[in-house]
Amino acid sequence: MRNLLILFVLFVLTACCFAQEKELRLHFYPPDSWEGPVRVHLWGGAIQTEWPGMAMERGSDGWWSLPVKGVSASHLIFNNDGRQQTADLERDREGWYRLGQWFDQKPAPQTESAQKLRLYYRPETQPDSPPNIYFWEVWPEGPSTSWPGEPMRREEDGWYVFELPVERANVIFNDGKGHQTANLFRNQTGFFQENHWFTTRPARDELFVDASPSIAWPNAYPFETSIKIQIQAARSAKQVSYRLDQGPWKQWEGQPLTLGEKLLPGQKIRLDLKAENDHKESFNASFLFEKAVSERHRHPFDQLRIYQVMVEAFRDGDPGRGFGTGYGPSPHLGDLKGVLQALDEIAALNVNAIWLTPVFESGSETPLAATGYFPTDYFAVDPHFGSFEDLKAVVDGAHARGLYVFFDGVFGHNGGNVKPSPKGRRPKGRELVDYTDPETLEFYKEVAAYWIDVLGIDGWRVDQAYQVPVEAWAHIREAVEQASAARQKRGESFGTLGFMVGEVWKGADEIRRDCFGGFELPRALPGCFDFPVRYRLVQTLAVQEHAEAPGAKGQPASLLAEALDAHRVYPPHAHPALMLDNHDLVRFGDLIERAGYLGPEDETYWARHRAAFSFLAAYTGPISIYYGDEYGAQVPDFINEGDKGWMDDHVSRDSGERKKTAKSEALRKYLADLMKLRSQKPALWSGSRKTLFADDSLLVEEKNEGSERIYYLLNTGLTERSYQITCKAALKDLMTGKVWPEQGGSVKVGIPALSGVFLE
Repeated sequence: MRNLLILFVLFVLTACCFAQEKELRLHFYPPDSWEGPVRVHLWGGAIQTEWPGMAMERGSDGWWSLPVKGVSASHLIFNNDGRQQTADLERDREGWYRLGQWFDQKPAPQTESAQKLRLYYRPETQPDSPPNIYFWEVWPEGPSTSWPGEPMRREEDGWYVFELPVERANVIFNDGKGHQTANLFRNQTGFFQENHWFTTRPARDELFVDASPSIAWPNAYPFETSIKIQIQAARSAKQVSYRLDQGPWKQWEGQPLTLGEKLLPGQKIRLDLKAENDHKESFNASFLFEKAVSERHRHPFDQLRIYQVMVEAFRDGDPGRGFGTGYGPSPHLGDLKGVLQALDEIAALNVNAIWLTPVFESGSETPLAATGYFPTDYFAVDPHFGSFEDLKAVVDGAHARGLYVFFDGVFGHNGGNVKPSPKGRRPKGRELVDYTDPETLEFYKEVAAYWIDVLGIDGWRVDQAYQVPVEAWAHIREAVEQASAARQKRGESFGTLGFMVGEVWKGADEIRRDCFGGFELPRALPGCFDFPVRYRLVQTLAVQEHAEAPGAKGQPASLLAEALDAHRVYPPHAHPALMLDNHDLVRFGDLIERAGYLGPEDETYWARHRAAFSFLAAYTGPISIYYGDEYGAQVPDFINEGDKGWMDDHVSRDSGERKKTAKSEALRKYLADLMKLRSQKPALWSGSRKTLFADDSLLVEEKNEGSERIYYLLNTGLTERSYQITCKAALKDLMTGKVWPEQGGSVKVGIPALSGVFLE
């Protein structure tokens, strides 16, 4: 017995020594925009951390390091104290990670020449002082500037030059006095003259031809979109011809060329040009265009997981506040303190943003005024909701919990007799404001920037965006970006995002026209709610509001793929945002019952919610959750518009205080787990998508982002389905942990009825 005890002790000591010998040393060099401590979140190995993970230690050379004892390999995410983060990474030995690349040895310090974008500009007439260059949305993350930007340096022949320590950027050349170019994009050294980019320095009198993209790069679906190329030739050039990839020569007719329609990201296409002049002199040039990853790649807008609160209906946190009147089943006693009291519960859902319906002074106690959508003072908080200090407490409290805050902007109409802004401006018009009056635009630009400056909000949801001309949106967006950039330059952690998402309750073409603007510059809004995909989602899993309409319910899963494919009409800067419902729509739970399906007493009611939430989680772009949906909320006995006197456009405005059950709590946990998964997997929110299969009840999508590949399978039917994925390795269910084995180069997966599955 004694010998056995000795052997056991020796075994334990040996094991402990072996464990102590294991050590995974990690080093990380963060982007310049990261502020505060760096942490590393570990999982899938001997250590599983709670987000945002273990604190790293900063060295004098800017590298952050952490020895992880007892671990030889792990999955990991470097993050900025939970705010910004890298992709999901793996490491099985000591490594240094910088700008998306692992190094086995500490790399040499990065030289300035490693990342330099040299831009030249020649104005039509020589100015009295050097022109400015204004730049933003640079990559890798780096400096931006405040309007009108930085002065350029004069060179020969009237050219001016400026060097940026980045690889690509959006820029505007201007004289600081109102004369400027359109918003431009550049990812290589370029010369801008006469509204065209050139890759080499052009001379006005010599023969030349040049080609450059007139649209930066494709949007979120680069495997389906093309590159539009603008050819520029000297005035003396005659008989300009081109050919693609050594194909036949064709005469150029003066219009932009559309190249690489079926090109995959990273693939290249060659364009040869030739021209002659009247003196029989010839010129030849070749250009190689690469199909790049979308400009949306890892864009912070796309990772937004927004929680919408209708303030007047939500929660009564202050008995002395509240309208006490309104539309819908709520007591309408909601106020800002009610929102403040709910912040911990909201943050626990693993969302990262909150959208508040309007809280500005409305000037009356009517149901219409209670909505907040008819303000009379855009610079004051309505006392029914609380004080300025209450609003500040909500914004600061949300930021302290890592939540962005978006206000609701009503920039197309108002409550009439609007009070002047702090600068003495007032808009013209009431039911539809008049943007032909310059004072109107200046007023709303002031509104948009004011709350970013004063409270540090992170952007705006804009009501009925189609009421505002897209040209005006371009200016308002610019005011938002400039106010956000100024805060970022001061080192602020929040109020730097500058997101704007519009409401255009129409089809994809109208959304492009009235919200995003077209493919041509200037850009309008960066975000717009994806009503077309939302309606396809409820038609597939429940029924749309007008249940009698053709195709209102029972639609095939393949319709979802078709709806997502419609995104190809959106310009490169577009960030469509998907929601399941909002304050103007019927709750998904009520639509399930309106479709004739069973209610909360039946498991399929909850399964349909889970399936819909999974589709949200797999969506490339921002997503929005309406308060109460996480609990499967619905209004008992409400089936058709007019039941109990409530209409479809306000029945979802019920109280945020609700009775919780085991089933509703389970649904909330499932959604929280989904949001956590989405936060950890950039392929879900940033990845390109490819439909592998779609029929009446099964949708199979492949999501790719860098080296990360995730398969999303949605079964909208009432029976289990199976699908065989071509794959050379086993696949793991990211929600349940179940491993599906590989056999003969494929993995056969079972998808339960009314469910979404995520595999990696």
